[in-house]
Amino acid sequence: MGRVASLVCAVAVFFGQSGWAAATDQTGLQSIDVKHSWVKVYVFKEGVSAFAGDNHEVDVPIASGSLDQMTNSVQLTIDAAKMRVLDPPSRRDSVQANMLGPQVLDVAKYPTISYRSSASKDAGSVKGSGAKLWVVEGDLTLHGQTHPVVHLIFDVRLE
Repeated sequence: MGRVASLVCAVAVFFGQSGWAAATDQTGLQSIDVKHSWVKVYVFKEGVSAFAGDNHEVDVPIASGSLDQMTNSVQLTIDAAKMRVLDPPSRRDSVQANMLGPQVLDVAKYPTISYRSSASKDAGSVKGSGAKLWVVEGDLTLHGQTHPVVHLIFDVRLE
């Protein structure tokens, strides 16, 4: 695509009042409470041409997901068309259209994004906040291609 600047994404996962999950099925998997849980993605430009780009915050509602407490793994499915850019109103519509369009997510061709974790490690907590930190490894499927990812998760349980 000819992009000189690379993108750096930070992901924050928020689980609401009921915590990780809402109900357990026969297999021992717990479904994630999607009404009280969400993902935020922070996109930053870095590199030589970072000055020419913008940073973005994106609200990513979870369409479905499950937690397997036996393996300490999570699976999430995102309806890409429901992702919302939280940029200032003056440019929100154009950034939103670009993000969902064929140049970035191409939601018409690739309507879902999925993630399945494969390993997680407790990385302590954020001093004075009560938020737990986790280093999580998994597979992200985007544009029909699956790639391994490693990221830092902030587990914030809202009361």
